Amino acid sequence: MRMLEPIRQAANFLVSPWKRKDRGVFAAAGGSSAGVAVTRDAAMEVSSVMASVSCIAQDIGQIPLELWEERVVGDRRMQYRAAWAREYTLFTRGPNSYQTPQQWIEQILYHCLIFGKYFANKTYVGGFVDELHPFDDPSRVKVSREDGRLQYELLDGDAGLYAGRYTDEQVLYIPGPSPDGYLGRDIATSLRQPLGIALALSLHANTFFSKGGYPSVILILPEGTKEADRKIAKEKFEELYNGSGRSHVAVYSRGTELTRLESDPQKAQALESRQQNASDIASSMRVPEWRIRQQTPPSHQAWRDYIAITLGPWMERVRAGLEKHILGGVGGGPSSPRLYLAWDQERLLELDFPSQVAAYRQAIDGRILNPNEVRERLGFNPYAEGGAYVNPHTTAFADPATQGGE
Repeated sequence: MRMLEPIRQAANFLVSPWKRKDRGVFAAAGGSSAGVAVTRDAAMEVSSVMASVSCIAQDIGQIPLELWEERVVGDRRMQYRAAWAREYTLFTRGPNSYQTPQQWIEQILYHCLIFGKYFANKTYVGGFVDELHPFDDPSRVKVSREDGRLQYELLDGDAGLYAGRYTDEQVLYIPGPSPDGYLGRDIATSLRQPLGIALALSLHANTFFSKGGYPSVILILPEGTKEADRKIAKEKFEELYNGSGRSHVAVYSRGTELTRLESDPQKAQALESRQQNASDIASSMRVPEWRIRQQTPPSHQAWRDYIAITLGPWMERVRAGLEKHILGGVGGGPSSPRLYLAWDQERLLELDFPSQVAAYRQAIDGRILNPNEVRERLGFNPYAEGGAYVNPHTTAFADPATQGGE
């Protein structure tokens, strides 16, 4: 792209290729075709990246993740909240003394989205996971596979945790998506090219606007001007014309000429392309533009698509990872309950009231819930005839005016 060639040339000095030495630690930085080094810290300075990550993490963080049990009663399987389980407090009070459940889930998603992986140290009481303490910097953990099991090596101390090797029993590990299935890819690796263009455009825009939106100029002084006078003239001109001082008037002696370097139309187009680049990054993270701009969804279907396409895969990744490492297949025998995790989908429906009402209507029609149970969930008082499990479309109701018998 010819439009970006001046930007690549101007930003070549920023390139600092970083080659990883081990597959267990993904590259934290690397060059892009735009000629700009892409790092995680630089990626988080791109507004569309930060907005997309925050939307996913905060939208899922406000949905309760609950611990349930499944019991076989006769020939039926019944589900109840497993308030008796030792692990129940991890999801109701938080994984440790300083995090709430919402803060914990948000941190898991931030780490998975930015670093490509989340780690936490597990502490046990009586053979059950009692607390989880997250590793502050997942990039300092090397993951390896030995004899069919994962091993973790903390390269240096982290939040009171000792540097050294940890086993799978000591670490809760949730990786992000990756080709190998167990090493997550960080955002700088996954979105290197669009991030490189975004950073190059930002560098160009900062340079452009630091001059008050005006291109550079050449000040030609009369022949024979002393070096000290040339320096004074240059400093005086920059003082008057840089930034907000561009509206001032500079007066010079006869023979001084001012030549303006005209703005390249291709460079001006580069500024306009930032918006398109932001949309490309959000699309790569499957976040709709209306969401990162904090706008009302254009339709109920758009909101449902956002839940299914954007939030759904991350919700399942977190749920499955926590269930595997914390519950570890607890229960499930002929007479013992099976423990499992499930998101409170009703909280998602609360954000889309028309869809919530439609879902409850189907639950009533299918005799899954009765009207009073629905009213209780909506915060309304019950009514006398609302306790029956009937389909209002197929059940004939007596006219109240004719009731009372003969």
